[in-house]
Amino acid sequence: MSRVEDKKIALLRGINVGGHRPVRMLDLRQIALDLGYLNIKTYLQSGNLLFQSDASNAQIEQDLSASLAAHYPFDIPVIVRDAAMWNQVVAENPFKGEDFDHKQLHVCFVQKSVPLQALLNPFKEKFAPDRLVCGNRALYIRYDGVSHRSKLNLQFLEKQLGSKCTARNWRSLLKIQSMLT
Repeated sequence: MSRVEDKKIALLRGINVGGHRPVRMLDLRQIALDLGYLNIKTYLQSGNLLFQSDASNAQIEQDLSASLAAHYPFDIPVIVRDAAMWNQVVAENPFKGEDFDHKQLHVCFVQKSVPLQALLNPFKEKFAPDRLVCGNRALYIRYDGVSHRSKLNLQFLEKQLGSKCTARNWRSLLKIQSMLT
C-alpha cells in the first residue's frame, strides 16, 4: 500500500510549447522508470509526470533534472510536489465559489521556498483586472482575458521571486489530483 507522501508530481517547465523544446511523454516515462520511480503516468504533453518514490522532492528535482540534461540539449526546470501538497493547493483555492473559466485560473508553482507575499504584494494592483493571490505553497492567478497576453507571466514572476516557476490551469490541477487516487 502506498503512502500519500510517496505519490509525486513532477512539473516540467516550457516543453512542447508551439513545437519548441520537444519532449515525448514516452521518453519521459522511460527516464522516470530508469530512475527507479514506480506507477508512472503522464498527463498531456506539457510535462506532468506522476509517479511514486520515497526520495525527497529536492532529490527528485536534482535527479530528474540531471537525467533530462543528459537526454536533451536544452534546460528543463523541474518542480516536484507530493500528493499532500497538491491536495492542499487545490483546497486553498482563493477563488472557490466564484464563477470562472477553468482556463483563466492558473496556479503557479515556485521551485524555491521564498516569501511570496512580501515579494509580490507591491505588484498586485499593477496587473488589474488580472488577480494575483499568494497561497502557502503556490500563486493563484485569475486572468481577466487570455493568459498569454497578460504582463503577469512566468518571466515576470521568476524575476521578482528569483526562482524558476511553472503554471498549470485549474482544469489540469483537478485532473492531476484525480489521477493521484
